[in-house]
Amino acid sequence: MSAPKKLVALGLAAAVIAVPLALKRWGREVAQADPIASVAPSASLGSSSIAAASAPRPLPKVIDLGTRTCAPCKAMLGVLDELERSYGGQLAVEFINVQEDEEKAAPYGVDVIPTQVFLGPDGRELFRHVGFISTAAIVQKWGELGFALRPSAAPAALHR
Repeated sequence: MSAPKKLVALGLAAAVIAVPLALKRWGREVAQADPIASVAPSASLGSSSIAAASAPRPLPKVIDLGTRTCAPCKAMLGVLDELERSYGGQLAVEFINVQEDEEKAAPYGVDVIPTQVFLGPDGRELFRHVGFISTAAIVQKWGELGFALRPSAAPAALHR
């Protein structure tokens, strides 16, 4: 068998192994999805097709769990504001006040505040940090996690 044919055969063998493993890894939703429907173009371009195409894609998300009273927590509120201004549309940012919304904070099992939880677009926890963390460190961590965030256009210069 020639070298190109061997490469094709190896590629097909790898695909036969990789596809079932990927489906198993991605869980039931992907395994149960209709592969033809997800790839084939819609028969009509009705409003439902347009709505599906314009639906917002899930974003990676950073959740800060803290209060509005502790000093490091207060400093994190400024970081969250900066993240929203500079990386809006690329990153979802959420603050959960652990004193006021215990029920919402409970699933994160936070013992020390502030705590930042980094979630992938699929909602899976990718990283957790305890204490104050700067905007630059958050952006760097997202880069390490495979999400290169780019600052939005700089605000216009102030006119005096």
